[in-house]
Amino acid sequence: MENNSETPPSEPLQHLSICPESSSQMSLDERFEIIRSIGEECIQEDELKRLLANKRQPICYDGFEPSGRMHIAQ
Repeated sequence: MENNSETPPSEPLQHLSICPESSSQMSLDERFEIIRSIGEECIQEDELKRLLANKRQPICYDGFEPSGRMHIAQ
């Protein structure tokens, strides 16, 4: 039987956590770029930048919009 295990990445994974200790060392643009690299869609980028500038630990909504007919997995 063939072994189909995944090979580990050749480069170390980037840490994407924005915790108070690390965020105090990052600029607003760095924090914004990390968040945008994770999020697929951002409706108003200027609003996100304002939020990051005004709140050290923002609480954000992460939702999805189901399309088509609902099924049991949703």
